[in-house]
Amino acid sequence: MRWRVAILSWSMLVAAQGYAAEPATPATPARPPVLVEMFTSKYCPSCPMAEAKMKGVAAANPDLLVVFEHVDYWDRSPTQRDPHGLAEVTQRQYDYSNTLGKRAGQVFTPMPLIDGQILVNPPLMFSWGSALEQGRALPAKHVLAPQVGADGALTVDIPPALRGRDAVVWVMGLDPVDDTKVWRTTGLVEAEIKGNTARLPKPMRPKGTQTLVIVQERGPGAVLGMGRI
Repeated sequence: MRWRVAILSWSMLVAAQGYAAEPATPATPARPPVLVEMFTSKYCPSCPMAEAKMKGVAAANPDLLVVFEHVDYWDRSPTQRDPHGLAEVTQRQYDYSNTLGKRAGQVFTPMPLIDGQILVNPPLMFSWGSALEQGRALPAKHVLAPQVGADGALTVDIPPALRGRDAVVWVMGLDPVDDTKVWRTTGLVEAEIKGNTARLPKPMRPKGTQTLVIVQERGPGAVLGMGRI
């Protein structure tokens, strides 16, 4: 059974200006940004307010990579569909619910998730600041260096410290959201790992202005490494 829960507390968050401003910590090449995945939808009543708030968060905190991931279960009909909704994103959210949710299969929007480990539960006006603090305290992720070869295939070497881990390599297409510092998922594909290298052929690569590569514990679980092209 699919759950459709619109978290109305976002209106309280916007009205109250939510949380104290966090100090901006610029990202450096030695430490990938904190990944904030926010599951959202065009037809979720509470999501526009949440998206507006997260755009401000991204602008004020350059150590974050904020990505809007549009689910498709809010679509009303074949003619009223979220143009950014992706079935693979919906599946990703349900998979997260099995590892992080209070009940397997229970999802809601808007749902921010930090580095694959910290689920920001409602009411967000009280929980966001503490969740972000926890996210910034997580161990630093490994830096990935994805490359595109002459044949158009994307490859990335798995860092030695992550070899042998029960991990998955995800390749995510990204497009900017308007003129903000937020990105939107345009596609999500699992890359094949052979030995110490992950590879994704050109026809399978998701389209987008940028490509985000993630090494993540199977589940999905903790984000262990990140890199962008």
